[in-house]
Amino acid sequence: MKIEIKLILLLICCSISLSALAQTPDSVQLKKIAAWIDKQDKKIFHFGFSIGMRTGFKSETESRTAATIRPDSPYVVNIEHIDMMDFLLSSSLTVFPFNKECSWSNFGFTANINLIELADAEVGTVFNKSIDGGFGFAYACDKDRHFAIAITYERTSTRRPKNWVIENEGKPIIVNGEAIREIDKNDDTYYIDTGLNAWSIKFIYQFK
Repeated sequence: MKIEIKLILLLICCSISLSALAQTPDSVQLKKIAAWIDKQDKKIFHFGFSIGMRTGFKSETESRTAATIRPDSPYVVNIEHIDMMDFLLSSSLTVFPFNKECSWSNFGFTANINLIELADAEVGTVFNKSIDGGFGFAYACDKDRHFAIAITYERTSTRRPKNWVIENEGKPIIVNGEAIREIDKNDDTYYIDTGLNAWSIKFIYQFK
C-alpha cells in the first residue's frame, strides 16, 4: 500500500494553519499553498464545497455565553448559555493518498475553511475577522470521488463576556453613576475574542 507522504504532510500543515486562530493564514501563504498544489497529481487533490453541522464538545459548551441587561429595573446583568450547534457552508480540500487498488482507496483527509455560519436561524455571517476551519477524515461515496462525507475537528472563533462581566451576573454595571441598559457584543470593554473546540459532520461535493 503506497502512500504519498508529502501530500499528507502538506495537508497537516494546511490544517494547522486553518485551525490556529492566533496565526490565521494570510493571502500570501494561501497563494503559495495553491501554487504547490497546482503542480501535484489532480487525481489525489480534490477541491470542493461542503455543507454540514457543527457542535461543541460537552466541556466547551459553558464557554459560549452571552451577556445581556434585563430590561426591568435595576437593569442587572443576565448571562445566557448559547447552543453551539451551527450549520456551515465551507470550502474544502480533500486528499485521497491511497492507491485505488487497495481497500482504503476511498478514505482520505480533508481540510476546510468555513465561509458561512448559520446559527439559531440568524442570517449567516460571511468571513468574520478571523478564519475558522478544521481538518479530519473523509470517505468518498462514489468511484469518481464527486461526493464524500467527512468528520472534522474544528477550531472556531467566538466572542464571550469577560470574566468580570460574568461574575457580575444578577448585579447592575454602574458607569458614570448610572446602571447601563445595554451591552454591545462588539464592545471590547465587556467582550473578548476566544476560540472553542468543536467537531462537525459534513457532506462534500468535489470538483473534477
